Parts: sequence; structure tokens; C-alpha cells
Amino acid sequence: FLAMAREFEERSRDKTPGAFFRYIKIYRDSGLRREETGVRLMTIEQARGLEFPVVFIPQFVEGEFPRSGALHGSELERERRIAYIGMTRATERLFVTHASHRDFTMAYENKPSRFLKEMTGL
Repeated sequence: FLAMAREFEERSRDKTPGAFFRYIKIYRDSGLRREETGVRLMTIEQARGLEFPVVFIPQFVEGEFPRSGALHGSELERERRIAYIGMTRATERLFVTHASHRDFTMAYENKPSRFLKEMTGL
């Protein structure tokens, strides 16, 4: 909704509430969302309630997903729910990735997220 409001603000000369409601109706009826091309980068929290044909969840490793500070109790369950929300945004294909190693200034060895293990049973 906020993205649509920003787009309306940028594109429309008529800034009245009536014009905004007409814009919403035209936007919804036109199916523009279904026909959009390109990539959207957002957090899982921002994607809540939305659906996409293809979803990528990168860096699905321990310490990132779940966050290292949320490895116990209710925080771990919260991270698990967020992972579930992210995965269920995909209507056709879901890609979950993790890098076994990464190298910035120091080499890091990454373990796949425990949620990945729970999903696949491996």
C-alpha cells in the first residue's frame, strides 16, 4: 500500500483523495502487480501478506537465520515463524541458498541453518 501511495505521489498531478482511490481501483483492476517484471528486494517482514511467483531467501545459515542472538526459547520460535512466512510467499518456486564459505577480511565457514535441516530432513 505504501509503495502504491509513493508511486501515486510521483506520477499523479491530481493529489486529491478521490484521485488516489481511482488510482487504486485502476491499479487493482489492471492486474499490473501480476504482470510486473523485475526484482524486488525486501525483508521478510515487508513481504508479509504478499505473494510472488518466485522467492529467493539467501544466506540461510546459522547466525544469520536464525540470528545468532536468537538461538534459544521464544526468540528461536520467532525466527522459525519468520522463516515460514518467507517461504510461504512463493506461489511457484522457492530458492533457499547458503554459502559454505565466505571471505571478506577473514574467511568464515558457514553451517546451513537448522531450519533448512528441519525442512529437508537431512
